[in-house]
Amino acid sequence: MDSIEQVVKREQDCFAYKNGKCKILRVLTCEGTNCSFYKTLPELQMDRQKALEHIQALDATNRNEIINLYKLDIEKQISGVSGGDGS
Repeated sequence: MDSIEQVVKREQDCFAYKNGKCKILRVLTCEGTNCSFYKTLPELQMDRQKALEHIQALDATNRNEIINLYKLDIEKQISGVSGGDGS
């Protein structure tokens, strides 16, 4: 059985865990690794990198529609993923 310290450590490893609560979901208690949004910062960065690579691989029309729809700054996103600042 995990100690309270181990559970809290895993919660704190989540990219969304800030100041003792989840910044993504409106929940009273963090579900830790059981949460469907639980992801470490490196996992988040890898997922973002994959998404950016997918967007870049699209034809120009679809790529530009997505960039405009979500107001993406691709250069900033790429540097944020590789730079590790969590952008």
